[in-house]
Amino acid sequence: MNLRQMIDQFRADTRDQQSKYMWTDDEIIGYANEAVDEACRRAYLLVDSSSVASDASLGVGESEIELHDSVIYVRRIRISGAHSLKPCVSREMDERVPGWEDSLASTPMIFVPDWETNKIKVWPPAATAVDIKMTVIRTPLNEMSEDEDEPEIAGRYHRE
Repeated sequence: MNLRQMIDQFRADTRDQQSKYMWTDDEIIGYANEAVDEACRRAYLLVDSSSVASDASLGVGESEIELHDSVIYVRRIRISGAHSLKPCVSREMDERVPGWEDSLASTPMIFVPDWETNKIKVWPPAATAVDIKMTVIRTPLNEMSEDEDEPEIAGRYHRE
């Protein structure tokens, strides 16, 4: 279902089909984008391992990955061409490796998802520059604005 079809369906459902509409197309488009975004947040509908939202890099001595604004949750982190990092929350890191935030650089083995809003911390910091590949749950990268635009979520979640 494309955006124009959504607008037409909304107008039919709300009986807003007179030439002096109760809602503008822009208002309906806003509602449609908000609905898709909310569905993605609640049901984790967009799993992504290949867009700009799932790529990052770390320089020498770096340990923080800034997440793309669309990322809700990180399922998996892998150093490109190498191994996956194990998740571990900061409380467990404090118990297992006291002072872990100040560790010397080496090969990252763990990611800490609850480090800071919109960031992931890796431990230990990277000793060499590395490319990071993630599997993330996210919201749409772009809002719908043109009549032909379709929600990024799979068709099976569209209204028929």
